[in-house]
Amino acid sequence: MFADQNPVMPVLGQAAEWTRAHRQPAALDNPFFGLEKVMANAFMQGIDLYRDLRDAAYEMTFLSIYGSPFMHWLGAAHAHERTHKDPKELRFLPEVQAMLLGVENGGFEAGVIRMLILLAESRGSVRRDRLERSSQILTTHETFAGLGTDRRAAMIREQSIIVEFEPEQALQSLPLLLAQPEQRQQALEIVNYIIGSRDEMEPHSLQMLQRMEQLLATPEDSTPQEIIQLNDAAASTPAPSRKNRAPQ
Repeated sequence: MFADQNPVMPVLGQAAEWTRAHRQPAALDNPFFGLEKVMANAFMQGIDLYRDLRDAAYEMTFLSIYGSPFMHWLGAAHAHERTHKDPKELRFLPEVQAMLLGVENGGFEAGVIRMLILLAESRGSVRRDRLERSSQILTTHETFAGLGTDRRAAMIREQSIIVEFEPEQALQSLPLLLAQPEQRQQALEIVNYIIGSRDEMEPHSLQMLQRMEQLLATPEDSTPQEIIQLNDAAASTPAPSRKNRAPQ
């Protein structure tokens, strides 16, 4: 039917050559142009419908088999309760012990991250706006951006474990991590930027920040007066439960 021997095909070939030589884009109001879009959308929706029906059939088949009372009865005999470790036992793991031995090591980046974790632990949770500013600093600040995602995540994990098992030693060793006066000043500036207004801080967070400023203070530094006034209120307020703290 479409061979060259068909007397109609040479005419069709000439028409195709003329069309190819005079090809022009279709106007936007061309009805065939609109029909093309309708057909393409209908074809895509048909494929999506087939996918959804297929996935629903898989799910219904799975639930009808493994969600039946018989399968529940059969699986109950082989179910094992998860073993919950005592957190006190975890500190004796070799990995945790190695991190605790390095509590005085780490440098500027580890010091800033430890300060943020200590403040979060003192409050029991992390506000969203402070979490966003913390993420901004740890990903865009010139010092932290060079760490890379994996190294930064490992450092946050390491400092979280140190604060979890040795919070007081983690605090007292901050001057060793931030040995230079300019490092201490920059670290405090970063922390103050992240926490924002001090008027919105919890008393225990204010007390923790004051202790950090006292530990990292140089002879020419002075403690802000508003922190001194709020210190007594922080000392008389019970600490928040560590069970409700937000994960780092």
